[in-house]
Amino acid sequence: MITQERLKELLHYNQETGHFTRLVQTSNSVKIGDIAGSLSLGYVEMRVDTFRVKAHRLAFLYMNGEMPKNHVDHIDRNRENNSWRNLRQVTRGENQKNLPLRKDSTSGFTGVYWFKRDSNWQVQICVDGERISLGYFKEKSEAIEARKKANIKYGFHPNHGQSYPTVA
Repeated sequence: MITQERLKELLHYNQETGHFTRLVQTSNSVKIGDIAGSLSLGYVEMRVDTFRVKAHRLAFLYMNGEMPKNHVDHIDRNRENNSWRNLRQVTRGENQKNLPLRKDSTSGFTGVYWFKRDSNWQVQICVDGERISLGYFKEKSEAIEARKKANIKYGFHPNHGQSYPTVA
């Protein structure tokens, strides 16, 4: 178990950049002042003593004194952006309300699908694991508007359904 005290002995967290820098040389390949961590499936991970932990979880330990009990959402969906203003503790369901647009989207908008058999746009939303039909529309713009209203009604994050951000 990593404590906030131990974490702060080893690393400094910059709230603005989201970077952790080394305060202690723990091996020959690590120097004091180095940015800690490496990418694993798009997330920044680092070793603290014998534990391998994602940086966004360590940010919560550093700032709040304890690991988050739930999920941590990167608000802008950039997994490398661990700045404090970009992180929020959420439930799994809340995290699902800030997903990117699927790469196989035919409409360019989450939850809006071309229904070939009837030659119209079908609109759906999934809330708490339940798929809800929002209707069928001849015009794509009307279908998108119906989904936008449902996003607001069911508390989806404004970023939900947008493309992944580009990482510089």
